[in-house]
Amino acid sequence: MGLHTIDPNLGGGTGLMFTAVSAAVIGGTALAGGSGTIIGGALGALVLAELQDGFNLIGISADPYFLNLGGSILLAMIANVYLSRLRRAGKTT
Repeated sequence: MGLHTIDPNLGGGTGLMFTAVSAAVIGGTALAGGSGTIIGGALGALVLAELQDGFNLIGISADPYFLNLGGSILLAMIANVYLSRLRRAGKTT
């Protein structure tokens, strides 16, 4: 590795932690404080595994994986806020 390069894997276990938090959020746990379920976390991890495996199968480099992971978290958070507003309004059970 040269002096003027960046390695996204440096810094310890941040990639693993980011993936675990992403799986929990995609599984339905609110980042603003909330509780989730084991099933939701497992489903979130399954979605992330399918996303990464799908990238490999269609030939996309693994480098933008964390960018797409962040986008997935953002979409899950938006959906979580929207669904909680619907629940408070009494439109869903």
